Amino acid sequence: MLKCIDTRVSLLRELDREDKNYGEALSEAAKLVTTMGDLARGRVFAQKAAAIWQRLLGSGNSLTKTYTVMAQCPSPNHDHRFSIWPTHVNDVPQGLGPDDFDDWLWRREKPTLAAPRGTIMERRDFFSPFSELPHKNGVRGDIFFQSRRHWCFLGQILEDPLLIQPLSLEVMDMYNKKTKVHFYTETKGAEVEAYLETPASTVAILNATRHDFHFGPPGIRHEDPRMIKIIPHPLSIILALEQEVRSFSTPQDNDLRCCHGCGRIAASSSMKRCAKCRSLWYCSKIGCKILEDPDLRGLFLTEWDKVENCTGFPLKGIEGPC
Repeated sequence: MLKCIDTRVSLLRELDREDKNYGEALSEAAKLVTTMGDLARGRVFAQKAAAIWQRLLGSGNSLTKTYTVMAQCPSPNHDHRFSIWPTHVNDVPQGLGPDDFDDWLWRREKPTLAAPRGTIMERRDFFSPFSELPHKNGVRGDIFFQSRRHWCFLGQILEDPLLIQPLSLEVMDMYNKKTKVHFYTETKGAEVEAYLETPASTVAILNATRHDFHFGPPGIRHEDPRMIKIIPHPLSIILALEQEVRSFSTPQDNDLRCCHGCGRIAASSSMKRCAKCRSLWYCSKIGCKILEDPDLRGLFLTEWDKVENCTGFPLKGIEGPC
C-alpha cells in the first residue's frame, strides 16, 4: 500500500503538482504508517501534509490543524502489541542525503545493482549509459557522436510499471544510475506492455537521446517503436554475455577459434558451432539459451561503425561474423 502511494507522489512530483492530490497522498501515507505503529515516519509524513494543507488552505483549515496535531504527537488507534512497523516517534535518522532520506521514509528496498561493480564493456563505442547519450536536439552537433553512426542504451527495468498511458519505465543503466524512459509512440507504449511481465527485464534502445522535460528531470523520450526491444533478462547477464560473445565468437588470426568450454584455441574446422545460439563454440547452456535471440546476437556482433542505416528491431540479416 505504501509503495502505491509512493508511486503516486513520485508522479505528482514529476508533474510539479503539489496540489490537493499531493496533500491527500501525504495524508494517506501519514495515517497508514501511524496505524502500522511507525510513529517516526508518521510524524514526518504528517509534517509534510500539514505544510501542504497550510499553503493550499491556510493555517485555520481543519486539515491543517489535524495534521499539525498529528505531527506533534502521532499515535496509532490500536494496541501497540499489534503494530507491524513499530518505531518510536524520535527514531528519525539523521545525516542522510535527500535521496537516502526519501528511501527510508517510503521504506524502499535497497536496489540491486544492475551492473556489478568493476564491469567493463568491450564495446564502449556502441553501448552507452544515460549520462553519455547525446541531447535530442544536438545529435548532429555533438562532436563525440559525429564519428558514431549508431549506439545503444541498455537499462534494466526496476519495477512493474503502472500500465497507464503514456507509459513510463524507470530503468537503471550500466553505470547503475536511474533514469526514466517516457513513451511518445503512436500507441503511447502499449506496443511493449506484453513484454513487461518478466521481472528485471532489460530495455535496449537504438540511437537513444537525452531529453529535457518540463515536468521532471531529464530522461529518454522514445518515439519510434522500431528502435526499442525488451530483452527478458537482467542487465548484468547481458553485460557478462557481451564480453563472452566477443571473446568466443570473433575469429582470431588464421581462422582460429577459442573454445568456450575449455578455452583452447584451435582451427575453426576442428570445432563445432552451437546450432542454437550460432554465436559460441561449445557454449554453455545458459548463454546459449539467451543468445537464441538474433537481435541480441546482432547487438553484440554487428560492426556498427560500418552500418549506414539501421531501421530498428528486428535487426535485418544479422548473424554475426561467425
